[in-house]
Amino acid sequence: MTRPTQLVLLFAGAFGALMLGASFGSAQQVPPAAQPSPALAPAAPAAPAGAQPAPAAAKPAITLSPADLAFIDRVTWGANESTAAEFAALGRDRWLERQLHPGPKDRLPAAALAIINGLPIATHPVTEIAWPLAAQQRNTSQIPDPEQKKTQQQAFQQALNELGRQAATRSLLRDLYSADQLREKMTWFWFNHFNASPQVRHPRNHRRL
Repeated sequence: MTRPTQLVLLFAGAFGALMLGASFGSAQQVPPAAQPSPALAPAAPAAPAGAQPAPAAAKPAITLSPADLAFIDRVTWGANESTAAEFAALGRDRWLERQLHPGPKDRLPAAALAIINGLPIATHPVTEIAWPLAAQQRNTSQIPDPEQKKTQQQAFQQALNELGRQAATRSLLRDLYSADQLREKMTWFWFNHFNASPQVRHPRNHRRL
């Protein structure tokens, strides 16, 4: 992976984490209608002076064998709490079957899906994005004035960089938060298998497909 791509992914991860943190935090607030009325809520007994607050009940620990954790790491982008819980609930065979045959709908948190759906690359057909850029590139190459041509080339490159940022943001959010981890991992594998970095100066040296 090239250095520019790594920087784009790091930026996308920070952006996605910031947006998700804000969205998840607001989503966890109890709506006013669900809060008990002060008149109906029983009064809490006063705590004795100097008493320490009772510790919150801990969630039961999910215990997986080293072999199970290694298996999850092999199939996914890394074991986390939600994946481990699903694995423990379904068992290895049923969990793998679900990974091999994901449903038609994305199993993503609402906050992550909202960020992805807000990206222009997710709301516009690829032809509406690619054709204007191709025309812009052709028109730029025909500009005789060097300064004007340089300005248009910079604008074209900025447009490409923005599309790359959106693609990296979408990819990273899906890799981090999708429950269908095997699909996301295989998408990344085949994307890299059939693509070459635009930073490579001598693409003719690549093996042709």
